[in-house]
Amino acid sequence: MLNSEIIPVVLTTDKKFIPYTCVTLYSIAYNSNADKKYEVIIFYDDEIDLNNQIKFDSIINQFSNFKLRFINIKKYFENYCLKSNLEHVSNATFYRYVIPDVLPEYDKVVYLDTDLVVNADVSELFEYDLGNNYFAACCDNILRQQISLAKAEITGYMQFYEYFKKLGFENVMDDYFNAGVLVFNSKLMREDNLSQKMLENAQNNNYKNSGQDPMNICSKDKVKFIPLNWNTMTWEPVEGSLKFLSQKYYNEYMDAIKNPKIVHYAAYVKPWFYNDSFLSEYFWKYAR
Repeated sequence: MLNSEIIPVVLTTDKKFIPYTCVTLYSIAYNSNADKKYEVIIFYDDEIDLNNQIKFDSIINQFSNFKLRFINIKKYFENYCLKSNLEHVSNATFYRYVIPDVLPEYDKVVYLDTDLVVNADVSELFEYDLGNNYFAACCDNILRQQISLAKAEITGYMQFYEYFKKLGFENVMDDYFNAGVLVFNSKLMREDNLSQKMLENAQNNNYKNSGQDPMNICSKDKVKFIPLNWNTMTWEPVEGSLKFLSQKYYNEYMDAIKNPKIVHYAAYVKPWFYNDSFLSEYFWKYAR
């Protein structure tokens, strides 16, 4: 079968995140189209032993239209000093940077974080026409809430607005994406050497989000923004912050919640820490 007929999905993980990666993987396979073929490629740089691989295999073996592959990508980062500056985000946040180079056989790839669950067929996401853009992505709704809190002069958030203006995002509510759900235009990224540009940019340790900010900076104005329900993000205190959103952004988020194709537990409030947290019922559906 030609690669053009296969839908490639990349997940990244480390030892601590294996159980949650399994839940993400199952949700993808559960909602797939039985008439289509998928390959899930798991990037890691710690040893994932045979027992751990068997756990993933036991999930995928239930679905005849799926293949599974593991790739240790440690060698791609040997010349870089990269470290996440967020406590709830591991260094695996950088693994996605090298997808185009690690997988030269694919011109287009779906990337998903592993603190999320998928409620739709990922082939729908894969089918977006990227044109001359590097990524298809959703606006960062957590950031929208944080900026709204800053504009309301809420203590603790005032610095957000100025920070993103300095990075060059004058309209950060609409031109900054969350990097947890992405469609990669891998062919164009290889042509423009974007992976190396992002890695070099990420050497700057002054970012608020060391994994995501470099991706946004290096791809600015070359992103196709897609509906928010493809990356329906949760954030606490969600009820307190949503009221500060403009009517437009509030309605957009409420529409996403009604039909979340992907639920992304993007902040520090994860269902496995807080089992009745916002939208956690979607996680437990697949975990059980």
